[in-house]
Amino acid sequence: MSGDSLLRTELAPLHRADGSARFRQGDSEVLVGIFGPSNVPPKKERLDQATLEVTFHPQVGNAVKRDREIEQVLRTVLEHFVLSKLHPTTLIEVTVQELQRGGSFLSCVINATCLALLHTGVPMSETFAASCVALPQDSSSEAPPSTLDDTLALFPSLPQMEATPCQGTFVFSNRTTDIAACQLQGCLPSDAHLDLLTRAAQSASATVLEHMRSVMETYCMQKCTGKGI
Repeated sequence: MSGDSLLRTELAPLHRADGSARFRQGDSEVLVGIFGPSNVPPKKERLDQATLEVTFHPQVGNAVKRDREIEQVLRTVLEHFVLSKLHPTTLIEVTVQELQRGGSFLSCVINATCLALLHTGVPMSETFAASCVALPQDSSSEAPPSTLDDTLALFPSLPQMEATPCQGTFVFSNRTTDIAACQLQGCLPSDAHLDLLTRAAQSASATVLEHMRSVMETYCMQKCTGKGI
């Protein structure tokens, strides 16, 4: 299962945030709030750019190691795309609330954050989107990558992610085919398999970018007509 039918977005669910988005991707769902640019405490102040602060809240309990890893990946992606130098000596806070942790969760977090930033109006060099792709369970180094095209799992579910020998989360922008960020898990049979995953991820990310464009167009039209969203 793949494509726009997997994606659901609600903009502005948090009224006290400067921008926010609730995003569902398959069986994963998160809520992201953006606060700022705002005043920054002196100890966190950076004279040449805004301070980016990312906080992840799990659905239950306190954040653990895997949650801190999500924070770190997301912060790295944001540092690549957010034009923080346009707002020196300010603070941009990104708060991610897990609502449901299913498959392709990291890509869901990244996509929700981009939508929340778009809603906030935080300046970015490009719009970005993430996708997760997994090799089929029975893939091996002997199998030609060209035979696996139709068996790749796009936005894999948890069972698919647990069964795959290798999965990757890729981040692309709307202006280039270059990989902005990538996280691989598992054993990759060959470089040719990496090329296969990359091409599939790029196509899936294009679908997410189109969804974002449609969501923002609808939001802007409804705001202009006074209907809200």
